[in-house]
Order: sequence, then C-alpha cells, then structure tokens
Amino acid sequence: MNRPFSKEDVRILLELHPEPLTGVEESDQEWWLGRLSISKNYPGFRSGHGHPLEIDSRFRKEWFEFEHGNRGWAAIFQAFDPSSPSPEPPEYFAGWVPPDREQELDEWIQFLNDEIASRLKKP
Repeated sequence: MNRPFSKEDVRILLELHPEPLTGVEESDQEWWLGRLSISKNYPGFRSGHGHPLEIDSRFRKEWFEFEHGNRGWAAIFQAFDPSSPSPEPPEYFAGWVPPDREQELDEWIQFLNDEIASRLKKP
C-alpha cells in the first residue's frame, strides 16, 4: 500500500539514524542530502537504487515531536504522488535537523528542489 510517511515511520528512522544532517554534500555526479542523492547529469535520484525523477518529485520538511524530547524537522523526499498506484514507496527519509537549524534545512531543500525542477524542465 502506498502512503506518505507517518510519524511512526519518522520515529523508527530517527532511531536508526540519530545524527542530524550536516548539509548538502556534492560529488562529481550528484548532490547528497543525508541518505538520498539527486543526479547532476540526468533526471534521477538514488536511495540505494537509482530511480527517475517525476513531476511530483520534491523534498519537503515535516515537524516531529515525541514524548521523550526528540523533536525537530525531518527531511522527506517525495518521489511521486503518494496516491499513485505504483508499488514503490512514494517517500524516502533523507535525515533530520534540530529545531534551531530549520532555516538551514529550508535552504538545502530549496536548492535541491530547484535542481530537480531544472532537470525536469522541457527544453
């Protein structure tokens, strides 16, 4: 079943990846935000395996706050519209930042979303 990320998904992934994001990292071929990359050379992304970008592909942030004090902003990559019938997961967890680093996350998301849009723009 396709569904967007839930708070429980975020909680589980925070336990697996407790360190906050440090920023967009660049290599010759791609930009990385945490566990996910956007290709510089073609309209694609990678989270383990490579996939094509789609018109609905974008990064977003989601606030989380849990009983024991964990709170901040999760960086979520939406690969395609979650209501799509595709059997693939529609969203991927890239990482997170604490509340006081929201502006940094906004800048990283804006940069990557601009790059995604430029790759999907028709010539």
